Amino acid sequence: MALSSVICIPVYGLYKISRSPGATFRERLKHACQAHPKWGPALHEHRTGRYAPMASEDTVAGRPLKEKEELKEEQKEGDKEKERKDEISLTIQGSNGSTNTHNNPNPSA
Repeated sequence: MALSSVICIPVYGLYKISRSPGATFRERLKHACQAHPKWGPALHEHRTGRYAPMASEDTVAGRPLKEKEELKEEQKEGDKEKERKDEISLTIQGSNGSTNTHNNPNPSA
């Protein structure tokens, strides 16, 4: 009885592979495992990051590499953010009224 509910999964897999385009089993398996191009968020503006449309091997577009100047600017921005985190201080008032000041690079801790 348990097998009757699970057997549908491999049966549908074999059906999907047999109906996929391709000359060899490997090509059919590859096409059967790819998501449909319309799969993903309904709104086009939400199709970014992990939900961005996958480019096929035929339509891969090249992206120019970042210039050294751009990388240096990003590194400078990261250094500035680290300095800002280092400047954050936390004052804690104890139960007896005394205060302690701690430099805390992570304000959420």
